[in-house]
Amino acid sequence: MDPVTGNNRRNSDASCNARYCSETLGTRSASSSQFRLRLTSIHRIIAKATHFTFSVTPLGLKLALWSYFAFACGWAIAQDSPSHSEPAGQSFTQGSWWIETVAGTGEPGGAGDEGPATLAQLNNPFGVVRGPDGALWFCEYGGHKIRRIGLDGVLTTYAGSGFPGRSPDGTLASDCSLNLPHEIRFDPAGNLVVVDTGNHWVRRFDRSTGRVTTVAGTGTAGYQGDGGPATEAQLQSPHSIQFNSLGDLVICDIGNHVVRKVDARSGTISTIAGIGKPGPTQDDRLASESPLHGPRTIDFDTRGDWWLATREGNQLFQVDGTTNRIYRRAGTGKKGMPLDAMPGLDSPMNGPKGITVDRDNNVWLADTESHTILRYASTTGVLERIAGTLKSGDGPDGPARECSLARPHGIFADADGAVYIGDSESHRIRKLSFKPSQTPEPPTLKRKKP
Repeated sequence: MDPVTGNNRRNSDASCNARYCSETLGTRSASSSQFRLRLTSIHRIIAKATHFTFSVTPLGLKLALWSYFAFACGWAIAQDSPSHSEPAGQSFTQGSWWIETVAGTGEPGGAGDEGPATLAQLNNPFGVVRGPDGALWFCEYGGHKIRRIGLDGVLTTYAGSGFPGRSPDGTLASDCSLNLPHEIRFDPAGNLVVVDTGNHWVRRFDRSTGRVTTVAGTGTAGYQGDGGPATEAQLQSPHSIQFNSLGDLVICDIGNHVVRKVDARSGTISTIAGIGKPGPTQDDRLASESPLHGPRTIDFDTRGDWWLATREGNQLFQVDGTTNRIYRRAGTGKKGMPLDAMPGLDSPMNGPKGITVDRDNNVWLADTESHTILRYASTTGVLERIAGTLKSGDGPDGPARECSLARPHGIFADADGAVYIGDSESHRIRKLSFKPSQTPEPPTLKRKKP
């Protein structure tokens, strides 16, 4: 029985695991074939080098040929290892990540509605997500708004007055006040859901009517209500939300140091991780029995497992969707600048506040206080810096690792492989795209005609 979804997942997990194993074995098979081809190339180079070396007597020419041979072998072997910059699922593709601004001028404010998003002012953008209408949606922590970038690149405000406040159920989105919204998602029916952190509740905007209703929380901070209706339960500064495959709403109730679930059918709320007080998270324990230290952000992978980053704990965890056991995957538990291209378990992190899982089950993190975007490769366990310079700033479009960011909070992996960032204190929405580079041809040996 899956404690997160509430369903028996044995059959579905078996199917998922079989698919995963098939994909993994297929990748390994392709990798082995590539390596065999490279060994064949090395063998041919050896044959040529040996023939020329022993057929020509001058010592200088022998040394030159063997140096060239060593270079060729090194090239062939090196090509078998993918570049650190390549995205998962693109074996042997080299290239780099580039960054561009899709909204915001870098100046804080609220001007620019009904015009190009790149010419509009934003105010501390946090959560970002692709909507069912194809538009890019985001919320502004400082602007107390939810805004939308249409397919035509035009920016509009959907909800929020620009000032903190609260509105009763039934209020139209255009008239609804928000208070420090942190994250937005769309439920399976296409309704927009926002975690309204300053008001200690989660709210839903009906897709058809545009009117708001409360999904969880009473509007008063606290920790009570498990086993009853979510609308009668108290939350404390909820920060992150996501839906599982059954449509249940999962909430990072960070002020209570727990993760909670609202059942999609009954509307009942329960705690599925954490014990209600902060503490070091114990590896390979039931998530519901282990302390959490600031559960800040959550997302699900394609296998049904969920990924959780702890803000004060400075760690990344994977929770098995079948057993509900929790495992540390990155972060030492100590606050510090992340180490680049290192095993995640050996690298510190610095206040991770945003998470997204891409189509290849790699986990992306907005490591807010290091001003970077990190990617954890779920197949290798390596944590890599993709964007940011480790220094706060408002960097230019171009190579992502050369662009300074300023306390990014929101992050979203799109279906096409692009990754969007709520670069909060640069007051921009940015887009990461991978640009492949052409792999060089192997060297060849040529002999002058006598």
